[in-house]
Amino acid sequence: MNKTRISGFTLIELLVVAAIILVLAGMLFPAIKKVRESARATKCVSNLRQLQLAALNFANGGSVPVSSSSPVKDGYGNWNESKGWVAWQNGWNPSATPGTYVQTGGAGISCITNGTLYGFTRGQDIYMCPTLKISNKAYANYTRGYSMNTNASGRSIYASGAVSCVLFGDDANCVSSPFDSEFGTNEINRLHSGKGHVVYMDGHIEKW
Repeated sequence: MNKTRISGFTLIELLVVAAIILVLAGMLFPAIKKVRESARATKCVSNLRQLQLAALNFANGGSVPVSSSSPVKDGYGNWNESKGWVAWQNGWNPSATPGTYVQTGGAGISCITNGTLYGFTRGQDIYMCPTLKISNKAYANYTRGYSMNTNASGRSIYASGAVSCVLFGDDANCVSSPFDSEFGTNEINRLHSGKGHVVYMDGHIEKW
């Protein structure tokens, strides 16, 4: 009488297969991570270029938006906001010190939607670098990851050297201050493999 032989994997064979799978996964993970970051970097570049185009549409042959809001006092002694490309405050009120003001209200998405550039954009998402959101848990609730170069503030698109002037760039310091809507070009946040993206007034992108 013939006996039926049941074939199967031995424990050692299973362990070898598992070890091979782990090694392959370890080799693939860095590559997958690199591809994902490349996709986020591409999105970041797209965002900056859309902001640049919005600024040119705002200019309409004149000047791009100003980089930061500022207070303006009316004839009744009230402080109002002269809005920047993003508007961090809902209003300005006189403080206890004559001739000075205090900031009131304004945060998050409202800063974007109240800014002078928002009506020329395609929505809120282009204000945020996707890499910033995952680079640090503290940035998870941020609504903006870019700032405007102070040297480009209110600049005519026909001014001398305008095309070689940085317009927007990666910046992680966009939290609650009205001054965080602008940056010096030495303050670029280097999120993408040790580099940060900037877009010039003529639309070309560079990594710093």
